[in-house]
Amino acid sequence: MSGTPSCSLLVRTYADDAQRLEFLLKSIDKYCKELDEYVVVCRERCRSAIEPIVSRYSRFKFSICPDYDFDYIGQQITKLRSHIYTNCDFVLHVDSDCIFIKPFDLASHFFNGLPVLYHREYDYFYREKVEMPWQYITSKFLCRQVDFEFMALFPLIYPRRLYVDLEEWFSGTHGFGYEGIEPRLKLRHEFSEFNLMGAFSYYRPTDTPAYHIHLNWGDCNPEHFVKQYCLSGERADRSAGSEEILEIERIIDL
Repeated sequence: MSGTPSCSLLVRTYADDAQRLEFLLKSIDKYCKELDEYVVVCRERCRSAIEPIVSRYSRFKFSICPDYDFDYIGQQITKLRSHIYTNCDFVLHVDSDCIFIKPFDLASHFFNGLPVLYHREYDYFYREKVEMPWQYITSKFLCRQVDFEFMALFPLIYPRRLYVDLEEWFSGTHGFGYEGIEPRLKLRHEFSEFNLMGAFSYYRPTDTPAYHIHLNWGDCNPEHFVKQYCLSGERADRSAGSEEILEIERIIDL
């Protein structure tokens, strides 16, 4: 990306996703080669499962993050502080249960120097009888009604300054940091870091520069470069089934 802002891909993972992480890294090695940095982050107790996988791919950097007893929130805090793990201007996120399915075109995710972030109105999901649990909790922590779902299409790309500005705003507004989120949840799994970041970007103060170009994916047909597999948050078994493995092998030509 010579002559352009730098971009890092960051994956926050854990031991139960080791198999899926291997598939993801192989797909990145095949289809996503134009970024400046590639980072895999996990907590210390997962090092023995994750570090050997990362070490097989020379382009990836391995980092350890702080440990949290409840890692569902812990991994979200890591992603909310992604700027700690890279010096790049932008951070591109995919989760371990994703794979790239074709050559990734980074330029297609930017317009006039800003990354594109897709959303869809919550009313659409309600009318389609699709359960979307993130509106209340995102509204609660953003201190306003949030009308859109922002966790729409991987990869998700955020400018470095959003992480810095959001944490400063969050602690200044609430009087506690991200570690104070979990005790204030009615349900332990109800928080969404990507929705908090997306809503903060969308509803930013009018006197601050834009973080994203915001587009409603219902009004356009965005190109898909990534497929995500574990779409049910209630799925405890993260291992890939035989049909999934066959599909993944076909996509990345293993």
